[in-house]
Amino acid sequence: MKKYGLIALGISLLLIGCTKPEEEEQIRTFWKNQLAQLFEGHAPQYMKRPIFGGMSEEEKAARKAAADELFSVQALSNRAMQESAVPVLLFVNPQHPACAQLIREGWAARFQEQYGKKITLTEYNVSTPEGANAMHQFLLSRELPQVAMPTLVIGETIFQNYPFEAVDPVLQPLLTALPVSKEVQTEVRPKRRSNPMGNNQYIEITMEDGADSFLKFNVKVSAEDRVKMQQAFETTQQENQKAISDIGRMFGTSTQARAFEIVSNNEQKLRKTVALSRTLEAYLTAQKRIQAEQEQQLAQLMQQSVKASHSRRRAR
Repeated sequence: MKKYGLIALGISLLLIGCTKPEEEEQIRTFWKNQLAQLFEGHAPQYMKRPIFGGMSEEEKAARKAAADELFSVQALSNRAMQESAVPVLLFVNPQHPACAQLIREGWAARFQEQYGKKITLTEYNVSTPEGANAMHQFLLSRELPQVAMPTLVIGETIFQNYPFEAVDPVLQPLLTALPVSKEVQTEVRPKRRSNPMGNNQYIEITMEDGADSFLKFNVKVSAEDRVKMQQAFETTQQENQKAISDIGRMFGTSTQARAFEIVSNNEQKLRKTVALSRTLEAYLTAQKRIQAEQEQQLAQLMQQSVKASHSRRRAR
């Protein structure tokens, strides 16, 4: 008799009451073990693998580090900055009804078409050894026991079950934070443009396809001071980029996207300051003030992020 039929028989014996109390307990124990074996045989492969079973602390740390390099929030953020596209992960099990619906409706293809080159969608089939290993590494990195199928991962946000809801509000800030694609970057070269207003004449250094990547200098600024102002501005940009990366590593991609908006707004102020400043000293004074305001804004943002995190923990 098949195991399914035996389970039904055992349950029937308990329901009709033709066993003694001590026999009922023995039957219950026996069939609990049978059910456990049955479910183990049908569980997804990634759920059968112990994450840290029998490992030393060093081995655990090494496995966790390797998983983090692939699937941690910071790893995905780094990929986004390198590829100028937001990494999106999709885990499916074709045998699961919701996953079968997702596949039948062509959700992945429609999602990729909607956002184009702004995202890189990677799909993992957890019923295969490769997909099961990827899911295992993901769970290990995010320190999760398991997830429901299908699972969509965008930055620090994990969507479970299909249809997925409110994906765009999570994705848009990450798209905004993407660096300029290498495809539109061109060589920086000087151009001279004269303004009939006379006193507002300036020299413009610009990128052909990057409207946000230029500096305008007041004509009264000497060539030597222009070089120093350019260097000061670029140094500030590098410091800002490091600050954004640090915030993303500590507080996640949502806070990082908001930090990017703050930094971008302040860099626009610096560009205007360059155009208005007639001396290097005037520019550096204004730059110091603008950077101080930015530091205050970022500090407030991080404080808000910490408070929000504490509120979510208390709600749990």
